[in-house]
Amino acid sequence: SASMKMNLPDSSQSKSSNSTFVELPFGLGYTWFEEMDYQVTGDVLPNDHPRRLQSLSHAVLAMKALLSSLTDHSSNESSYWIPERIFLFGFSAGACL
Repeated sequence: SASMKMNLPDSSQSKSSNSTFVELPFGLGYTWFEEMDYQVTGDVLPNDHPRRLQSLSHAVLAMKALLSSLTDHSSNESSYWIPERIFLFGFSAGACL
């Protein structure tokens, strides 16, 4: 894992399921949100385009759910993370979130 390669003590790595992401055409993989019209033209979607806003909202909700699951200590005191000790790494669309 990346945390082991970077020799980070007391760390963990998590990966979101594909259902969290928007599938790219031609088997290119996935993205957090639709910044381009992957269905028809391939053009960049304007910032206020409904599809872009909806997919970005979905990505933000997924990120909130992830962070809540890490910091919710109501279920098991020993398994929650201290919010100030959570660091997120990302690139491309993932870094935008």
